[in-house]
Amino acid sequence: MSGRLALRDGLELVAPGAVFVPAESTLIVADTHAGLPSELRARGHAVPIGDDEALFAKVRAMVALTGAETVVVAGDLLHGPGSLARDPIGALSAALSSSRLRIVRGNHDRRAESALDARAIEHDTALAVGPHWVTHGDDVERVRALRASAHAAGGRVFVGHIHPAFALDDGEGARRVCPAFVTARALVCLPALSVWARGGDVRSRAVKAQLAALSEGDPMGVAVIVGDRVLPIGPL
Repeated sequence: MSGRLALRDGLELVAPGAVFVPAESTLIVADTHAGLPSELRARGHAVPIGDDEALFAKVRAMVALTGAETVVVAGDLLHGPGSLARDPIGALSAALSSSRLRIVRGNHDRRAESALDARAIEHDTALAVGPHWVTHGDDVERVRALRASAHAAGGRVFVGHIHPAFALDDGEGARRVCPAFVTARALVCLPALSVWARGGDVRSRAVKAQLAALSEGDPMGVAVIVGDRVLPIGPL
């Protein structure tokens, strides 16, 4: 089916960057970095207004595709304190008016607690979704502990933070960096949904080392997002 790739355990990888958990009617996205244009303008950079609308349109489209009743952001909902200037939390809540919103706080969300509390949005550093767990991925030991718990329950841990990507080329000079999912036993690392995030190639030494730390050396597989399709690449 266009836009979705089913895994053996029934989970679905969804373009342009989410995991759908059908049994829980839950869509998981990561690293939206909402409000990044506002943050950059506050630092004196000349960037256009309006990129959050494109971001939220991605989420709405994936909700429409899957029929998800709940959306979980796996950390870095915001880019930083300057991101709050245009109230991206309120804008995302309004965009998902028919879906419940739950937030995992990432390393960029440290000043978001009061804004989330003001809107009565559930948030924590890790959230359960049935037998699965969602956490940001910046705390390796937390990921490993949750992974052990999820595996025992037949689930997985969903993380972001690393911004995995995969560079494709045709051998004639054309090259494209595509967002990527990385899967392993009881683990899925999601690509960054931010329209500003290029991502790091999962074959690079640094990114591969980060992923290996989370998977604890278990074999990993890669799937890339090309347009509206999710394509399996094979083992990493």
